[in-house]
Amino acid sequence: MTAQLELVSRKKTYTVDEFMAMTDRGKRYELVEGELVEMSGPSFQHGKIILKIGAKLQYFLEKNLVGEAASGSTFELNPKNGPVPDVAFVRTENIPADIDPTKAFPGAPDLAIEVMSPSDKWSQVIAKVHRYQAAGVKIIWVIDPFDQNVFVYYQNNRKKVLGLDDELDGEDLLPGFKLAIKDLFE
Repeated sequence: MTAQLELVSRKKTYTVDEFMAMTDRGKRYELVEGELVEMSGPSFQHGKIILKIGAKLQYFLEKNLVGEAASGSTFELNPKNGPVPDVAFVRTENIPADIDPTKAFPGAPDLAIEVMSPSDKWSQVIAKVHRYQAAGVKIIWVIDPFDQNVFVYYQNNRKKVLGLDDELDGEDLLPGFKLAIKDLFE
């Protein structure tokens, strides 16, 4: 039996499997600690940034067969957390051979990319980064289109801030991947 999002109680907690079985996805949601959290619709700028970074990453992966990228996919960090990163990357060796295409990805991505929206609060962004880190995400890129910065968070709690004169680097995760920060905001 599938649940309609409009008919479910926001006070009830859900598992990722229940979340994935829901229909009526007219609104965008993530599952955070078992609760449905509505995501705002992406702005034009938000969409452009996702497309730019996704296209650059996809082009890189076609030349360097090290894994797969996805946009707008649910990842099951644990039974009560199913974030939907704007763009994600999973190394080939971390993709199960028997993955079910109708369900959330069973585990964390290696790289999660989040583009901030006007409605995002930094406290919520940092909480999401911490959930990613706890689940084993190696690198998280938080792109701030308002101040034109990229915050790079690592699983070991290190972080750095990149500005317009810097470039994103795939480091050990995506050796050879480079993207100038200024290119994201043009």
